[in-house]
Amino acid sequence: MTYSLLMHWRAAITLLCFLALSAPARAQREYFNWYFGDSAGISFVAPSPQPSALLNGKVKFPQGAASLSDDAGRFLFASDGYALWDRNWRLMPGRNVSQVLLNYSTNRRQVMVLPQPGSSSRFYVFVSQREFYTNEYPVGGASRLYLPYVVVDTNARNGLGGIVRRDSVQLPGWVLHIQAPIYGLTGNWAAVRHANGRDLWLVGVATEGQYVSWLLSSAGLSAAPVVSVAPRWLSSNGILKASPDGRRLAYLVNSREQNGGRTYGRLELSAFDPATGQVRNVQELPTRFKGYGWYSNQNGGGGVLANLQGLEFSPDGARLYADSAGLYPLQYDLLAGSPGAIDASRTQIRHVTPRPNLGQRLQDMKLGPDGKIYLVYGDEQVSCIAAPNVLGNACQLQASALSLRPRQSSFGTLPLSPNDLNLPPVVVSSAGSISVGTACPGEPVAFLSSLSPFVTAAAYAWDFGDPASGPLNTSAGQAPVHRYAQGGVYTVTLRVTAVDGRQFTTTQTVRIIPGPVVDLGPDLNVCADQAVTLKAGTQPSGSTYRWQNGSTGAQLTVAEAGMYRLTVTGPTGCETSDEVAVSIADCPNLPNIITANGDGQNDFFVLKGLRATDWCCQIFNRWGRSVYQADSYANDWAAAQQPAGVYYYVLRNLSTGQQIKGTVEVMR
Repeated sequence: MTYSLLMHWRAAITLLCFLALSAPARAQREYFNWYFGDSAGISFVAPSPQPSALLNGKVKFPQGAASLSDDAGRFLFASDGYALWDRNWRLMPGRNVSQVLLNYSTNRRQVMVLPQPGSSSRFYVFVSQREFYTNEYPVGGASRLYLPYVVVDTNARNGLGGIVRRDSVQLPGWVLHIQAPIYGLTGNWAAVRHANGRDLWLVGVATEGQYVSWLLSSAGLSAAPVVSVAPRWLSSNGILKASPDGRRLAYLVNSREQNGGRTYGRLELSAFDPATGQVRNVQELPTRFKGYGWYSNQNGGGGVLANLQGLEFSPDGARLYADSAGLYPLQYDLLAGSPGAIDASRTQIRHVTPRPNLGQRLQDMKLGPDGKIYLVYGDEQVSCIAAPNVLGNACQLQASALSLRPRQSSFGTLPLSPNDLNLPPVVVSSAGSISVGTACPGEPVAFLSSLSPFVTAAAYAWDFGDPASGPLNTSAGQAPVHRYAQGGVYTVTLRVTAVDGRQFTTTQTVRIIPGPVVDLGPDLNVCADQAVTLKAGTQPSGSTYRWQNGSTGAQLTVAEAGMYRLTVTGPTGCETSDEVAVSIADCPNLPNIITANGDGQNDFFVLKGLRATDWCCQIFNRWGRSVYQADSYANDWAAAQQPAGVYYYVLRNLSTGQQIKGTVEVMR
């Protein structure tokens, strides 16, 4: 009988891997290092227990910033929308992303870096600002408006990265305002994961109000955008954000009244279709509000809304946080219902503890990969909304959650990133991976699933790819355990159903290493005066052996009844055990003649096939008189002082009472 066993030092497999989406796998930590402001930075690569300040930044970012890392969180390059710096903070050759240098105060500039789907080294760098010169990187002869971008390959220049392409995308002609031939986008980009889980939508808002969505795929950037929403004039900068699930957009913008009156800030919500790039159901919240720096224009009838700069969704998409033109952000309950109800739900969120009297104007807010929202105020302190899914002030706006000292966030904004931060929705740890993760037959493989902070699970459904295990092949819950009885390659499938109805399916190949083949054979009956040798059989070089009595040889000779167990550990570390029962049987093969002449050959009456000491032996001569008796016979009767002839014996087992009778002839 063979058993696959755990090694003594292992209670369960504790290997680490990430399960990939059914679509091609995405990287993990590309947006885990944020560089921004006055050479400031925040790293989420190894939070213990919170993100840490980065003090190695070499560049000041007075406005927008972009910084990208590899899948392990190692910094690759950064950009401010004008130039690119490699991982050593040296300017890349051909460094200009855009040649257009316009006034910072009136033309807020943002930059977005996106990985090209299907490539681990190519990244698109996009620039967004309100005004562009026409056709900066010419792709045609028309005098239409073009938005520039460059492509960076991090394999160029021996791994330092370099610009390998410059190009631009053209805004549709009818988007251009007839009185303003030099315009672009009203605010920052938003990047939304396509419904296929692989590609990305680059979404912006044109100066006449249309939503424009370009698709970035493995084939590159689409030439023409998907255009949504009827034209409306937007006169200044705005902030566009996508919800983590990619189904909703929020747009915080200042807009001039139709009668040419004042400029007011307003907030609009819309539905986004990640399969088509279309924007629908645009709804404006009723309340309009002033921002910082309100003053009359030269005509005495308008105003300027400056620096409404913070906007962010909670990880579950149920709350929206917006700049309130003050120290405290507003929270909107997006589950309240109608636009009026959502507007009425707004709550001013105050710090749990007083914030030092440093920067008083919110510069930006951004959702981090840890599911918290970080706020910067232009100074050395970073605030944090620790539980952004929670309604009201229970969301815990924490002052001075992180210090950037001696750096400051200044007037720069936090780096832009895709709505999901390029994080896969489902991460499963403690499972086997095809490259490094292995397990042995019979060992418990403990799976532990965790979700992106942007997904809330309603149900888990596991299939371990092991139909031979019957009903044990499936399981529910976040952290199941499964044992594979046989070696082989198994495909584990996890389907997570989110509370909003979305389903995410992940698969992983788990390799179970076949254990050593150990077979001690069937149970044995051994004659009492015999021994048997138990053997491990042929095993791979490097195998080790352990018998139940502590012996470490490949074979063991036994002459006692009992259960004998052998554990073989193969060179891969997997163990297999087998055991065999050995019974002692009486196999009498008693002599009928002895030659008691002292020559050392057949001189004694020996109980062959019996354990002599278990028997009482009594011997009689031919007249029935007892000539020998021993209660525990020692195979030592040689007919001493007895004549040759025929003798009679009676053997009685002291334990069982069994009797054996017979005759033996003595010859001299």
